[in-house]
Amino acid sequence: MAQVIAPLAVLGIVTCLTTCERFPRPGTLPPPPTTCGAEKIGPLIGQPAAGTTPGQVQRLTGAGIVVFETPGFVVNTRGKIERINIRVDEDGVIRSAWCG
Repeated sequence: MAQVIAPLAVLGIVTCLTTCERFPRPGTLPPPPTTCGAEKIGPLIGQPAAGTTPGQVQRLTGAGIVVFETPGFVVNTRGKIERINIRVDEDGVIRSAWCG
């Protein structure tokens, strides 16, 4: 029995030594975003969405994900705080934005 347990114990120690350090230690990751920057979208409200790119929105707001919600668009209800949703009306004009 000891002949079986000893190799298993060594295997467990070797596995931990080779993989445990690959995972970040608590407190070493940057904090998650607390907002998508929707409050900064003001200059785009009332503007045509056709001339607005996701990259422009990301630079303006700092959002990680940009979604343009047009009429008939199905909204994903699994909100993500780093995602900015931009509501575009039937005329193609940006009307509002929110996080989630």
